[in-house]
Amino acid sequence: MSLRLSNRSFASAADQVADALRLAIFRGDLSPGQAIPQEEIAERFGVSRIPVRDAMNQLQGEGLLNVIASKGSFVANPSPEEIHETYEIRILLELEALRLAFRRHNSETLNLAERYLRAFELETDPTRLGQLDREFHGALYAPADRKQLFALINSLRTVSNQNYYREMSMPSHLQQCRAAHRKILENCRKKKLQEAKHLLRCHLLGAGSLVARAAGKQRSK
Repeated sequence: MSLRLSNRSFASAADQVADALRLAIFRGDLSPGQAIPQEEIAERFGVSRIPVRDAMNQLQGEGLLNVIASKGSFVANPSPEEIHETYEIRILLELEALRLAFRRHNSETLNLAERYLRAFELETDPTRLGQLDREFHGALYAPADRKQLFALINSLRTVSNQNYYREMSMPSHLQQCRAAHRKILENCRKKKLQEAKHLLRCHLLGAGSLVARAAGKQRSK
């Protein structure tokens, strides 16, 4: 288990532990279903069990851990069916976010999305790819200015991306993902809403299928 505290400025001990565990889950250092003993985590980070407990409760709220009374904490291990359902909800929310943002986009907001996309097109590290993917989609939706909608989307992204960051770095899928992002942005620039929504829907459906297959393989081990 490869873990280290983040260097996020002014973060509490609980937040730093949560950051480290979250990253380990996304990178695959902690596997779905794996037990996470509080005592071991506290010893590794040199902190008491209180911030570790708080960090685990935080990650449970994000859907990344299952905390079971009298048994312990385990990395979430969603079924392929659960992942498909998560992506179905994501599609509904993200298409609406794009629709609401569409008429408010201008050269500045679209250029911001372009910068994230260019960085994404040059990146290869799985974790950084995941961060840039989130930033790109966030830039597409930001003009909608719907805080509660964004919070729901980000919550679902955290759950569904548990396996996606690793799978995303596969050359074949990474090429498809970059091309899909590029086409979505091009249609936003051309003010073609229906085409952009169709491309976004296909992109998310493909991502959902990829993550569901990965989850199925993990459960069959």
